[in-house]
Amino acid sequence: MSELVSVCIPVYNGERYIAQTLTSVLEQTSREIEILVSANASTDKTVNIVKEFCGRDQRIRLINNDKNDGYCKNIERAVGEATSKIVCIFHADDVYESTIIERGKEALDDGKGVSAVFCVADSFSSSLDQRVLPKVYNTLINSQIYYPQCNSFIGGIEEFAPVLLEYGNLFACPSLITLKKGYLNVGGYTDRYPSNEDLDLWIKYLLQGNRLCIVNECLLHYRKSESQGSAYWERKLEPPVEFKVIEEQLLPNYTASLKLFSKYRQRKARSLIGKAVLAS
Repeated sequence: MSELVSVCIPVYNGERYIAQTLTSVLEQTSREIEILVSANASTDKTVNIVKEFCGRDQRIRLINNDKNDGYCKNIERAVGEATSKIVCIFHADDVYESTIIERGKEALDDGKGVSAVFCVADSFSSSLDQRVLPKVYNTLINSQIYYPQCNSFIGGIEEFAPVLLEYGNLFACPSLITLKKGYLNVGGYTDRYPSNEDLDLWIKYLLQGNRLCIVNECLLHYRKSESQGSAYWERKLEPPVEFKVIEEQLLPNYTASLKLFSKYRQRKARSLIGKAVLAS
């Protein structure tokens, strides 16, 4: 695919990291991109920083919102402004390898009927030199969803439902590269499940017959900080919303084996025990 790709970056008060994120996106090997930064009524210097970048590179466009409508509507606004058939939804505090868009476009165009592409992501707090890479992807290399010829995990509902039940959400949210038409067809992001809007979206993709792909290359460096919304929800002592999403959206539409359901129950129990220990 050689056509334009729209990179949508929702942001709210992102002055600390937005410059590093934009720099990494501008360094992409795929040069035919437009970058839509949707600032959700930010009260810090975010807008000024983005305007400076707009002056340096005409591929960047600022959408400056007067009212903070929340995370999901901010994404909706950016995607609505996108002019390409392909959209990326990236975050304003993460760092991207220069080939993430190129690899995503290749996966969408390789003939395997993929509607959305993700990549392996590591995480870091203060320094990129201290990144942590999850080990679970190495386990999946021995599974039926691994395609060695393209070094990717690919599948639909039958292949990825067991993964979600046993391991949880392995789709790195801010690495999403998708066909805009497919994203709109499944309904996009909604705020029905705060903190797990992304898992709800992936399940909608799968239940509507879409095939998803995770490129087995670490192309996203996910920043973990106390100011993130995800950090807020991790500190809450309530049961993780992830299990509510799975039990309301996935399990009623997918018949899990007793063995697989048992693994899911064990994973849920470990998570609840962890919350109980935190509470004590």
